[in-house]
Amino acid sequence: MDALSEAQPAASTTAVASVGATMKLMRLGGNTSTVKTILPKKFVVAIDGSKLGFRAAKLAACFCDVRAGDKVKMVIVRTGKLDATQANALLKNAETMLKEGCFPQMNIDRAEVLEIQTGKSLAETLCSAAAADKGGMLVMGAGGMRLEEEWKLKKKTTPAAMTGSVALECMAKCKVPVIITKPKAYGVLEREDFFNRRRDPGSIGAMSVVAAVTDPNSSAGANKTLDMAVKLHNPKDKVALLNIKTTSYTESTKTYWTSEAAKQGPAYTFHLEAPGKSPIDKAIVEFCDKDEILADLIILNSAELVKPHGHALGSVSIAVAKSTEANVLIAKHFAN
Repeated sequence: MDALSEAQPAASTTAVASVGATMKLMRLGGNTSTVKTILPKKFVVAIDGSKLGFRAAKLAACFCDVRAGDKVKMVIVRTGKLDATQANALLKNAETMLKEGCFPQMNIDRAEVLEIQTGKSLAETLCSAAAADKGGMLVMGAGGMRLEEEWKLKKKTTPAAMTGSVALECMAKCKVPVIITKPKAYGVLEREDFFNRRRDPGSIGAMSVVAAVTDPNSSAGANKTLDMAVKLHNPKDKVALLNIKTTSYTESTKTYWTSEAAKQGPAYTFHLEAPGKSPIDKAIVEFCDKDEILADLIILNSAELVKPHGHALGSVSIAVAKSTEANVLIAKHFAN
């Protein structure tokens, strides 16, 4: 589960502090506080030979806190078209790419060739690999080799073409958070020295992050997107907490999230958007595309947060994940 230790009931804001090989997620508010000790994160990256697969490895490295012991592990699922030699060569290429990008060797876990498990799909095999260790997160491209070829030939023009069936299945079924890498988001990934750019103390390598938030009283998982933003936050990143105003909106929602953003510091801001006649998913994507935002990452809730262990995504999360050009993180209960 999330915590190794916990003190006092949940309050109202979060922060992360490194403590040796572990980290602490602190929620502060009023006269109470909750401290959860969390294990280092392990980003399990699905490599399949596509450009997006290698891009996913770079993105995973950029989210690592190497001082806290976070690691990247590359995996590849061997199919009938891919023999063991080819699979190991692709994993080696991915590892070399990270090292040449200045990512520390000590933070690269041993890569693994996976066989599709009996009675399970390719997606389910990846999900099992990501959930095998505490702190696991699955990172993968939005589409594999087939969709990559279709994009090149411009045979697919609908938003659904931006996210393949394996990625959608992983987002729905995985018991740990899932990060989906898109072709254009976060331009730092185009550079060979991407990791040095990410850890540069200046604004170079900063990410624009949007965390979609809901009514704090709507479910036990209402704070999960904020928690995920905090856990992955680099001090130079900008995080926008976005609430789309619906018929169930009350002023208490605005008050709550404005307060939460303020408690996190100046890097966090709250934004309330009225969708007008647009559906909620389109309003989210339009906000992320604003010139002053240009989101590199969108953090979305999953239906699993409302019904634990459920294998489903909400309709809004599915629609946003399909149509946005930003990278997507699906929050789950099992995040450490």
